[in-house]
Amino acid sequence: MIHVGIGASATASLKSVFHRLGHLIIEIPIDFSVGPIKQIHNKRGVSARADWIVHSFNPTRERFNQHAELYMNSLETLQNIRIGEKVTIWTCSNAAEQIGLRISCFLLADKQVELNMVNTQYAMNECLKGLELQQTIRHSGECSGKQLAHFYRYSSVRMTEKMRNAFEKDGAKLLHSSSLLRSWRENEIAEDEETREDAFIVDCIKNNLAQSPESEYVDAIRIVGEVLGLSEQTLSDMWIDYRIRSLIQNGKLAYQGNLHSMLSYKVKVTR
Repeated sequence: MIHVGIGASATASLKSVFHRLGHLIIEIPIDFSVGPIKQIHNKRGVSARADWIVHSFNPTRERFNQHAELYMNSLETLQNIRIGEKVTIWTCSNAAEQIGLRISCFLLADKQVELNMVNTQYAMNECLKGLELQQTIRHSGECSGKQLAHFYRYSSVRMTEKMRNAFEKDGAKLLHSSSLLRSWRENEIAEDEETREDAFIVDCIKNNLAQSPESEYVDAIRIVGEVLGLSEQTLSDMWIDYRIRSLIQNGKLAYQGNLHSMLSYKVKVTR
């Protein structure tokens, strides 16, 4: 069996369970919910995304090159899957994993393989049905190894031709998208404006400063953590930091410190 995990945390959890069984785990280490994904299935698209990430998120080029190399190796592994193999794609109710599911199906469109899917949020709901205990997960990486093994055994769904065709079509469309931000809303992938979180970020800063009237500024990392925890969408800390710095650039926030690290600057709302 071949497993496709979307994101580093989900893949690490899958490896902890299935490596010992001799299964192959392919990691797709891209957060497809943010940044350019146009033509992300080829070198040109990966290069364009790299330029945007380095410019917007402040990682080193070396660090991202390692990340991109892993992704390109994963694409090559997908392309080399042999006829007759069984493939399980793991997903959840968030934009990154739902887009990853669709792009993976697009890349496997010409492969004569058995495609299966596990939606970890649906599997969790089914596992806890009838119990007082409820658990909402935001991404597959939040599942324990024991839970993933259970989901694989009892909640794996074999894709029909209709399902595969629909996912492949969506994947092809996404690979032509020029948006920089995508949401999972009402079981659909929606393109959003970059400013989606901006008003919420500003409100969080105002609320923090109102609770500490003796402080003129609040640590950016505090705001990043708060927005990360309270947002309806699954976000990365780098995206929130990027939006805070964009608000500074647009004159809506003022800052003290060094903007090269979210740990080293503070912000306030301009009057």
